Amino acid sequence: MASLRALLALGLASWGYAATIDFEGLPDTGLDTSGWTTGRAPPMSSLVDLNDMQFAAKNTLSPASYAYYRTAALDEITYQANMLNWSKIRLNTFNLADVSNANLKTSILGYQFNAPFFIAPAAQAGLANGGAESNLAKAAAAAGILYVPSISSSQSMETIASARSSGQILFHQEYAWSDKNRLQSELDRMKAAGYKAVFLTVDNTGINGIRSRQIRFYGRGGDSGHSDTFTVESLQAVQKMTTLPIIPKGVTDVHLIKQLADLGFPAVYISNHGGRMVDLTPTAVEVLLDVHRLYPEVFDKMEIYVDGGVRRATHVLILLALGARAVGMGRPAMFANIYGQAGVQQILSQIREELISTMRLVGQANIDGIRGNTSFVNTRQVEYEYFGQPLTVDTHTNPFYFKSPPSQVTPPDSSASGGSSLTTGTSNPTSIATTSAGPTTATTLNPTTTYTSVTPTATSATLSCPNSNNTAYIGPKGNKFLIECGIDHRGGDMKSASVSSFQACVDLCDATAGCVDVSLSGAACYLKSTLGAAIANSGILGAKRI
Repeated sequence: MASLRALLALGLASWGYAATIDFEGLPDTGLDTSGWTTGRAPPMSSLVDLNDMQFAAKNTLSPASYAYYRTAALDEITYQANMLNWSKIRLNTFNLADVSNANLKTSILGYQFNAPFFIAPAAQAGLANGGAESNLAKAAAAAGILYVPSISSSQSMETIASARSSGQILFHQEYAWSDKNRLQSELDRMKAAGYKAVFLTVDNTGINGIRSRQIRFYGRGGDSGHSDTFTVESLQAVQKMTTLPIIPKGVTDVHLIKQLADLGFPAVYISNHGGRMVDLTPTAVEVLLDVHRLYPEVFDKMEIYVDGGVRRATHVLILLALGARAVGMGRPAMFANIYGQAGVQQILSQIREELISTMRLVGQANIDGIRGNTSFVNTRQVEYEYFGQPLTVDTHTNPFYFKSPPSQVTPPDSSASGGSSLTTGTSNPTSIATTSAGPTTATTLNPTTTYTSVTPTATSATLSCPNSNNTAYIGPKGNKFLIECGIDHRGGDMKSASVSSFQACVDLCDATAGCVDVSLSGAACYLKSTLGAAIANSGILGAKRI
């Protein structure tokens, strides 16, 4: 600690001079830093986006503290890819849509939040502000979003938990320690403090990445304390150490993602650790595309969270469209914490404003119409560079279409040969976008055309989508359900439960008095007592009693 204070003192000695800020290749949107003074926080009101906040933190923090937050492994190529590869992706827009009512509500492991982004685990918030992680917890509460503190926080998990507001949901991050007693103790403390789930980091077993930028100030460090014998079996053993859901974090191997889904994990967290572990690893976009390529069924089995270089709402939208349930942001909250809770609240407000604006402009104001809907994104350049050729399979189950009104729309039958068809009871024009060949294109159906519904037939086979779509299923208790792939019904939630399959979700409704509808999102099964308006959502497997 004494050496750290000495290094910080060296940084302090250089403060007080006119600032010269290296933007590190990030977008230049006209931020004027000519009046900034090194070591002093510029007026927060002059910072209009998350990149601005990083530049302000670079100017304000000591060089050692900024390096701690900013560092990445080796040549930092993965870090740079996280930050800059967004320019290779294009968004498709669909006009002439009703976007008057914006909805960002998002469920994560069955818990409801106000937005599809969250504050991801990042260590040592106290380097930026004395309020440390408590500032982040309070800012998350004000925004109604999830916060997940790091086990390497400046404050204890109990102190952070005590800063939360009434009813606020927090998860916590943990490492796979070699010391099993420590691991058990920390898991028990998390549960006792009221945390609802654990993000277990699995990408640094035994050793940390070599981070030159950090080494220059802090040296190479010693034993990380992480287990170097941690396997899938070890992960399953951790599940038995607590009743809290265990979410593996730091996964970029799509085969492991498939294995975790098959083992029944409720969610997985795709992350390259902000480029801090293994340089040259793929970005979240590349991993999500690989999941679509090899194991698209995974999106129906578990929730997927992602992070990595997220600084704009367009980044959030891209990741959601590729199938992510929620998107994490780690460094931005650390940088914003130079202003305390107010700074963190400001960036959360800015990203929310950007997201609502972007959603309306692309033609879909409901986040459920974005999630898992790859019609909104053109990733061909990324596919060419990462796979050597464009994907030969569609990266979405149901094509994009508008709903007018929602209650009269039935999802497309994507199992039909020769493309997708739409069943609807209204003559309003409906747009379909496909990505099976070349960039996404929109086709307007003739509003005078009549579309005929398929009469559902009863089945006892294993339920799946799209194969079971628009068929009738009779549950063990004798209740009959219509399978609605890609349809959610608004409101009426009774309770939720974690299940192993779509059929198990429907059977749970069949056995529950008063249940008339189910929506399965990942492993989370939502039972409903009323049948609200139908909402198209390709990430939902639905079934209603008939």
